[in-house]
Amino acid sequence: MVITIKELEELYGQGKYREIVSALEGLKLDPRPLSGEAPMLLRLAWAHHQLGDYQKSMVIFEELSMRHTLPETAGERDVLESALRGVVHGLIQTNGDFARVELIMGDLPPSLESDNVYLNAVLGRARKGEAIKPENVVWRIMATLDAVPYKTVSGHIVSNGAFALHNAAGQDEVKPYLPILPGLIFVAIRIYNVTGAAKNHLAGAAYRASLICESAGWLKFALIEAQTSHGLWTELAGSEGGDRYYSKLMEVQTHLMKLEGMMKKSN
Repeated sequence: MVITIKELEELYGQGKYREIVSALEGLKLDPRPLSGEAPMLLRLAWAHHQLGDYQKSMVIFEELSMRHTLPETAGERDVLESALRGVVHGLIQTNGDFARVELIMGDLPPSLESDNVYLNAVLGRARKGEAIKPENVVWRIMATLDAVPYKTVSGHIVSNGAFALHNAAGQDEVKPYLPILPGLIFVAIRIYNVTGAAKNHLAGAAYRASLICESAGWLKFALIEAQTSHGLWTELAGSEGGDRYYSKLMEVQTHLMKLEGMMKKSN
């Protein structure tokens, strides 16, 4: 069955990444600019990325970025920019080559997607214990909130920015911003809701909200968000091809049990 790029975009928006892989992986799609098949390859690469198959996604992203180095049309530029963003996201998830990340980011034009790449890189640095500049994070979040109508990527920016600050909570420059983190992560969840984001994004944001609320001492809200996240991951893990969500479910379940124990002790 022939599938269109519009149908692929709809599947991607619904979080049906395995369906995209099943539809495209056996096809010999041509990555060259004039073939017209590069956008489909790009969607396949992003589906692999969302499934955590970074080795497969990076091979496609790297090839597309090399073959579209001199884009002549807006469509070719879109492919190049998305492929470069994919390379950056893959680097962050795998070897953490932040020197190359910064080099590639210098070639990306200003956009919401580029801001999300930047904040993913900041989150990666924060997780490694490296110093971050909180004012740059907050500036990008505020700029995103001014840019309406919102898109799902708007929620990514707010969520990744808030979680980067949460992961860098021990840094002196970050501490003044900690009181706003619960509000920011709930804004991200609201954006996901109104933009129809895939359930895996909602589940991940709810887990982040629980961690942030726990750090803020808001145990009741932390428990509610952990329960929400657990319910969503349970639903996703029980769906077709949901085995990829099992590790997330176990992580949230451990966190939820800890919070339930804390709540019992506090009562």
